[in-house]
Amino acid sequence: MGGFTNPIESVAYGTVDSPVLLASETIKSLAANFTYLSPTIDLRPFESYGLVVRLEDGTMNTTDIIGVDLSFYAEPLLSADSLIFVDYFEVLKTNILGSSVFRLSDVVHGPYLKMTIFDPNVVGRTVVLTYRLYGSYRPLANTFLRTAADGVLYQTRSVLGAGANNGGSAARLGYGRGLAVLVSGAGGGATMDIRYSNSTIVDEQLVAAAANTRISKELVLPRDQAVVTITNNGAAGSTIDAYILQQISPF
Repeated sequence: MGGFTNPIESVAYGTVDSPVLLASETIKSLAANFTYLSPTIDLRPFESYGLVVRLEDGTMNTTDIIGVDLSFYAEPLLSADSLIFVDYFEVLKTNILGSSVFRLSDVVHGPYLKMTIFDPNVVGRTVVLTYRLYGSYRPLANTFLRTAADGVLYQTRSVLGAGANNGGSAARLGYGRGLAVLVSGAGGGATMDIRYSNSTIVDEQLVAAAANTRISKELVLPRDQAVVTITNNGAAGSTIDAYILQQISPF
């Protein structure tokens, strides 16, 4: 499990900006049924903030979600009446197949911020947390959520026998407009099932009814990370391609 050699990772800041580290943890083990609270973070001097989060190892399964709540308050006592803005994400572990480090840059929505990272699973799990939260003097026009520099949130080529599936794997976190694509192989039709937040039901589905067929579907991606399962519905083995692209939002 690697640390932060460059804390802000691949995000480059111009000479007019000097990000200030406001809160952090390094390889902090969180117990089962954890609720981690950041200190109260004073954002009054800043126009925006940058957040990098790793959630690794522990006993979390590859389909278990982790809640990340960013709550902004008008005053430092954080009373319920002073809560003015909430951002909430549901993420999978960041070091499993298909997932990635959570990188977010956004405008400051209020003078004081409290971040909560918690385990919403019925059966409590553990995880290891590392994060850096920076205040920035740079104004932003929009939220920037960049888990994939090229916008490809999911891409797989599955070689499957008749009736088999690939067991499901994570897609990178994205939100806004997306495009899912499924291309069945020579063995017959195929299905692509997309589940958000470890849902027990299929939230989005693409079905290629015949061999060598390309199916696409526009998505509205929530701020919940997806698990994708590819199934070969054909009577013979098949090579099936599937991917999810984040489109123009955010930009």
